[in-house]
Amino acid sequence: LRKPRFLSRELTAAEKGIATHLFLQFADYHACCSLTSAHLELERLVSDAFLSREEADAVQIGSIVSFFCAPIGKWLLEQKDVRREFKFSVLLDASVFDSAAAGEQTMLQGVVDCALLEADGITIIDFKNYILKHLVLVIINFIINFIGV
Repeated sequence: LRKPRFLSRELTAAEKGIATHLFLQFADYHACCSLTSAHLELERLVSDAFLSREEADAVQIGSIVSFFCAPIGKWLLEQKDVRREFKFSVLLDASVFDSAAAGEQTMLQGVVDCALLEADGITIIDFKNYILKHLVLVIINFIINFIGV
């Protein structure tokens, strides 16, 4: 059934960002290297109920294709151990944050958009979707030895 017109509204900026993150969580990244295949992948996610039609319409597929055609996107496609929406918890000595808190423990937990497990540490990729209509990538190379894990 079609949603009544009076219930239709434009997605907020936050909802558009969530839609893009959902696409990046469930999409086959190898299908994101051309507009044609990326649109087909977007339609697959709608038909498999990962995204609603409204969410799919909000995904800036051109920006995603541009990302995967860029050197960093090609590099990501070559990686073997890629984790998406990776939940983590790490118990740290609080002195990492404040030397006066030495001996205390602090729990650091969260979810990262994309994590690549490598021999020398973890590379964390945080996707950002800004109003400029470009998918921006923030990469943090988190060396396990830094936190003593």
